[in-house]
Amino acid sequence: MKAKWLRIYIGESYKYKGKPAYKAVLELLKRSGIPGATVLRGIESYGPKSGEHSVDILRFSMDLPVVIDTIAESGAIESVLPKIKEMLGEGLVITLDVEVEHYNKNNE
Repeated sequence: MKAKWLRIYIGESYKYKGKPAYKAVLELLKRSGIPGATVLRGIESYGPKSGEHSVDILRFSMDLPVVIDTIAESGAIESVLPKIKEMLGEGLVITLDVEVEHYNKNNE
């Protein structure tokens, strides 16, 4: 099955209407009928406007990198992209065309 992979890179401290942006994005994806998504918390990163962020025993960063991943039909991803771009003032949003080789919806 042809599909689209949506990957969003943001900081853990990013907010949207007072809540963590990654939670707001997950809620949008779920409401939009996207079958599933995963939020991954990184241990280290850097970006063009910020210094290095990392997990450090002496200085635990509260702005670690967060990646949101989902794969769905192209039309479903394309329909949520405008809202995601509106929600995120910063960050990186990418899409890739992918081929889904196996997906067991029923956990059988």
